[in-house]
Amino acid sequence: MLNQLIKHTEKTKFFAKGEMLQTEGQESSKIYYVEKGLLRSYTIDSKGKEHMYMFASEGWIASDLESQAFNSRTVLFIEAIEDSEVYVLDMPNFSPSSKKFEDYPA
Repeated sequence: MLNQLIKHTEKTKFFAKGEMLQTEGQESSKIYYVEKGLLRSYTIDSKGKEHMYMFASEGWIASDLESQAFNSRTVLFIEAIEDSEVYVLDMPNFSPSSKKFEDYPA
């Protein structure tokens, strides 16, 4: 259902290899659904060391859901590690109470 909803309501955006979709400290309500390509999300500690959080390949979602849930600034960096085609979604539009969800049966 989510896949159908995303493709029906949103358009894709292209991100080149190495391009940042999100950095630490932003206010963001974005969800990134990977149509083609590969994303990685990670943090950087106080000593400058990167810590991998996850990879998002085709059909996966990358987002900083914790920052959205607690209405705080992002802690994750999200980067395209291949040329990627991504649906950039706004979280409030995809809550179960959203009108967009009412149009699709479970």
